Amino acid sequence: MSRLALTLRFGVALVALLTLPWLGRAHAGPCPNLAIIVDRSGSMLDNVAGMPPMAGELSRWQIAKNAITTLVSQYDGKLPIGISYFPRAGSSCGTSSFSVNPGYGTRQSILQSLDNPQVIPVTTALTPTCGAIDAVAADPAMKDAGRGQYILLVTDGAPRCTNSVNCTCDACNSLGAVFATIESVRLAKMQSPSIHTFVVGFGGSLGTTEKQNLNDMAKEGGEPNPDPAYDYYPAETEAALLMQLDRIIRSITGGGDAGPGSVLCDDSCYTNGCPEGQVCVQATCRGNPCDSQTCSNGEYCYSDGVTASCVAPCTVSCSAGSRCVRGTCVADPCGTPCASSRTCDPATKQCQLDPACSGITCKAAQSCQAGKCIDDPCLYTRCPQGTACVQFEGTCLAVTDGTISRGCSCQLHGEPTHSAWAALLAPLLLLSAALYRRRRTSSLLS
Repeated sequence: MSRLALTLRFGVALVALLTLPWLGRAHAGPCPNLAIIVDRSGSMLDNVAGMPPMAGELSRWQIAKNAITTLVSQYDGKLPIGISYFPRAGSSCGTSSFSVNPGYGTRQSILQSLDNPQVIPVTTALTPTCGAIDAVAADPAMKDAGRGQYILLVTDGAPRCTNSVNCTCDACNSLGAVFATIESVRLAKMQSPSIHTFVVGFGGSLGTTEKQNLNDMAKEGGEPNPDPAYDYYPAETEAALLMQLDRIIRSITGGGDAGPGSVLCDDSCYTNGCPEGQVCVQATCRGNPCDSQTCSNGEYCYSDGVTASCVAPCTVSCSAGSRCVRGTCVADPCGTPCASSRTCDPATKQCQLDPACSGITCKAAQSCQAGKCIDDPCLYTRCPQGTACVQFEGTCLAVTDGTISRGCSCQLHGEPTHSAWAALLAPLLLLSAALYRRRRTSSLLS
């Protein structure tokens, strides 16, 4: 048996081994709602050590704002995200529901809310955490039984409120602020649909009692930290805060807990499809630009889903150190297309991880190239007879006697060749690895 055949047989077996037991756990359905609840109490004006910021130091609020900005920018359009603040904007103790309701494409609205002068913490602002949890849990946006519901609570200290009539959480006065918050988190988890809460404790000056309170909240929230040392997610630096927030979102979207990856959950046209005559481009249904493009004989229409052009198929090989891309020989030391999130290193002539894709998270149907999530042009391209489309490049390569003349074809409009099967296994293996990471994370959290 040839080495290629052995490799393919092993790859197919590995895909089956990794994938089949956990296919039912993959997030093929709608992505969950994520409600970010941010503490804007007076202590958020301190630095991470709990002291007034020195020259050049950032306050906890500024660090939290930066981290949320980065996170929302990365995941905008990938899952429904909303944001709430406690106490509410312009208040020292009162609470309310969302400043921005959970939804796709809420990045700009969330960034505008973070820049609202009334949201900036003031020294008189208290910490009515229980009221914030209650208000979000009661919001109609968190009642959608068709998707998971999660709260991401970012706080730097113990809940605290007073007998002020502006405090909407009456339990603060009867149970005490800490116990009332634990009860609010528990009740949110018990309601239907259940709302699970991740607790992120931010700041390097948290005392033993505060840490235990955060642990108790996290356990009642149903999403304790897999780290045996904590039930909440500790973040004592800006980098740690961003890491914890990103780690949490990856776990609820099925994207694993480390490195660049894919959001496996989806309720866009990538999963649900489009009306006849339309194609799914950046998760939105639109007309295929190639439908209105007429090409001359010997050419085909290439489209990225937005624009279209007529190009020639690759029917001849290029010289060493180059390869054919959409009808033109271009310099390429690697001589073959690189996989998602990878780029050609001229020094080693090997594909390596693309630094521009570091931290970039795409939908499972997409690929990261040069730091951007792109759709597969092969979805909008019909290659001429005798050629096959190179996935995520859109080059139509000649196929002769069942083999591709040069390069790799990952999506064929006909019977796959051996080269095509080898390329097809690569994304399957990546998907299986993501499912494994998700299963491992889920088992740790359960």
